[in-house]
Amino acid sequence: MRFMLVGACNTLLDFLLLNILMVATHATVERHALIVGLNIVSASTTVIISFFLNRKFVFTTGDKSKMHHKLVVFMIITLTGLFVVQGAIFALLLTRLEVPAKFVSAAIEQLGLDFATPSFIQANTTKALATVATMVWNYFLYKKFVFKELRIEEEELEV
Repeated sequence: MRFMLVGACNTLLDFLLLNILMVATHATVERHALIVGLNIVSASTTVIISFFLNRKFVFTTGDKSKMHHKLVVFMIITLTGLFVVQGAIFALLLTRLEVPAKFVSAAIEQLGLDFATPSFIQANTTKALATVATMVWNYFLYKKFVFKELRIEEEELEV
């Protein structure tokens, strides 16, 4: 649950930054290389925040003397997830997600939200799919290589 909460906060920040950058640069799907670059900027911004939030709230206790080593491994996993997993999915699907983007666009139109341009919808639909793949990648590799000797705090369930 804590991993999901930290991930949700980072994901919201990542999407917010991507969309602010897209608006600021007037990025459209036709300029997909720009959107891919903006995605790298927005996702990179959340990498360090993610490490410290995961270290503090998700994977607790352990030897703090190994923090530098853990940060390096964390960065390798995260940057590989960002540049390889998310980057490849984002770059490959950005210009190919017209059908899902049209479905999302129709749903948004039904809700009366007319701010969403086709480029906005397509970029965010692609970002969502790439984010899910990256989240799975990160979780399993963090658990195996970064926080392996740390205990995941069990959530107390109130009955």
